[in-house]
Amino acid sequence: MTATPSPKPILLVPLGSSGDVNPFLWMGKILQAHGHRVRILANSHFDSAARMAGVELVPIGSREEYEAMIQDPVVWHPRRGTPYVLRSASSLAIRYFERIRDLTRDEPDTLLIGSALAFGARLAREKLGLKLLSAHLQPSLFRSLHRTPTYSRGTAWLDRSPIWVKKLAFHVMDRVIDRHTLPQLRAACRQEGVAAPGRVFREWWHSPDGVLALFPEWFGPSQPDWPSPVHHLGFPLYDLGEEPIRDRELLEFLDSGPAPVLFTPGSAMAHGHRFFETALKSCQELGRRAVFATNHPEQLPPKLPASVFACRYVPFSRLMPRVALAVHHGGIGTLSQALLAGIPQICMPLSHDQPDNAVRLETLGVGVGIPPRTFTMPKVSKAMDSLLNSSEVAQRCQESSRRLVEERDSSLPESRLPAAIQRTV
Repeated sequence: MTATPSPKPILLVPLGSSGDVNPFLWMGKILQAHGHRVRILANSHFDSAARMAGVELVPIGSREEYEAMIQDPVVWHPRRGTPYVLRSASSLAIRYFERIRDLTRDEPDTLLIGSALAFGARLAREKLGLKLLSAHLQPSLFRSLHRTPTYSRGTAWLDRSPIWVKKLAFHVMDRVIDRHTLPQLRAACRQEGVAAPGRVFREWWHSPDGVLALFPEWFGPSQPDWPSPVHHLGFPLYDLGEEPIRDRELLEFLDSGPAPVLFTPGSAMAHGHRFFETALKSCQELGRRAVFATNHPEQLPPKLPASVFACRYVPFSRLMPRVALAVHHGGIGTLSQALLAGIPQICMPLSHDQPDNAVRLETLGVGVGIPPRTFTMPKVSKAMDSLLNSSEVAQRCQESSRRLVEERDSSLPESRLPAAIQRTV
């Protein structure tokens, strides 16, 4: 049996949307159950989510700042999205560092757990001597010359390329990352008297103290050139879904006919007009019922038929078992809930980790990826019909679901996370 680590102050430092923050709340719940004092440093937008999880939120940034960020269409641009996110994250480094410094002034033994883009947490490690665990939600955040991630739908060939081609590609990627991060990170390091990284990915992406991989090893196997140590925790199958679905109209819709198809472009997506237009046409073409889930209903078609139910956020852990198929953006949280439910998936990957996630679903045989430019009614309806009527896909979905159910029921993540903390401190 794994020894329970001594109680310790822990500060969680995520950066991003709900899909990035919820996994940190999941870790916070586990760590609090093991006696640690846990706080999460996040935007005020996540106040209610933190209260629901029972984790203390230390607010940084206003709701208006968060809304302005997710409303910017550049965030989801296939080429410009990642540079935009990199610039935004590096611009926050000194702000986050100063908040961390103030919060840990009287608790120098605080352990930090931060996302890859939480550069302020890495600066705090270097300046204040705090221990830091990097928490990576997706396999695409681990670069490898062996199993190389797909960074866009046009780079799937890279995994099959010679080593020298991969090294050249990584060199180009490094230059892009550094161009959008190093100017502000160097200024922050200079201000605090800390040596700046020469290359951000090589030196600051993974904490030397350890890395948490928040996905199963069968979904993203460790590679010989990954950083060490890496602790696979499994998917954080947590979406504030411990409460039942409370939308009575949604429950009545689910009970009134065959299992619908779920369409969702992600909790933070506010520019999914074409996604939902294609969804409606595809369902009408096949005569399928559907649930459209979005926090931004203004992007829905103006008039929806009775066969389509539109709702705001609803816990996917509760909804996924009630639908026949999920069509989404390829976010790791949505993807993992669909895997657990044992349903096929269609991904319309835009940027960031989404193209790689789509390729991994295809490799597992549980779904397909359709790039935005070909996300049309004929293409989507054909994929829906094929996936819903394939016994082989159904079998693969059940196999993946069984794996996740076994991991969840064995409390594997709940034991691996405290063990990783114990080995770190």
